Amino acid sequence: MANPSQKVYERASSKSVFNRAEDWFATVGKSAEEKEKITAERNMRRAAKEAEKEAVRSQKISQSGIKKL
Repeated sequence: MANPSQKVYERASSKSVFNRAEDWFATVGKSAEEKEKITAERNMRRAAKEAEKEAVRSQKISQSGIKKL
């Protein structure tokens, strides 16, 4: 079972301060078009990763018979 801090981290927004800082470092010194492209790609990867996590979570729930809250 995950401890509370792990649960909070798992449900953190994709626009958390950590992700914004990483995006800033990835885009510093780039043109506006490059920044937009890089940020969009990173956001898509984060969304895909979150969707994959949710699919695994849903599969585990359905296999265990536990109802999702």
